Amino acid sequence: MDEFEIPELAKKVIATVKITRHSDEEQELSLEFTDGTSFSYSCCSRVSSVASAYRGGVGEPEIIREFKVGE
Repeated sequence: MDEFEIPELAKKVIATVKITRHSDEEQELSLEFTDGTSFSYSCCSRVSSVASAYRGGVGEPEIIREFKVGE
């Protein structure tokens, strides 16, 4: 788990909070503070899938066809 502290935001007073949905995969949280500064956080969630048809056996498998969706 990663954790990041942002000391520049400590003890600031929030004036407004907005959540913006840019698409089904991307959202943004924006905080505006009473001193005129702002903070935003974007979150993108994309699903990608890889499927392979291959021939196994001894050694490295032979890829017959590979499908990539969402990349």
